Amino acid sequence: MIRFGTSSADKYPGWEYIKADGPKWKELHAEGKTEATFEAETASMVRTLEKALSAAKICQVMFQGGHVEKGYFAKAGVKKNWSPDQLRAYILKLLPKE
Repeated sequence: MIRFGTSSADKYPGWEYIKADGPKWKELHAEGKTEATFEAETASMVRTLEKALSAAKICQVMFQGGHVEKGYFAKAGVKKNWSPDQLRAYILKLLPKE
């Protein structure tokens, strides 16, 4: 798990505080517009990867059988009537190409 916005003074048993402070990280923080762009890009990556993970979990449930929380299909962008090939192609499309 991750906790955003905490400080080094905050103590959580079993957790480690980290904030990258190398030259490139400091340079990024110094540039206001670049920092906002970087934050937006990383937030977009997280949403896309979470969507791919949700779709992959749904794929497992569709194959094995099980319950899916209402609204989870829509959150993942998955249709209940998709074939295995359609679902697999969708998941792969969401994943990074590199």
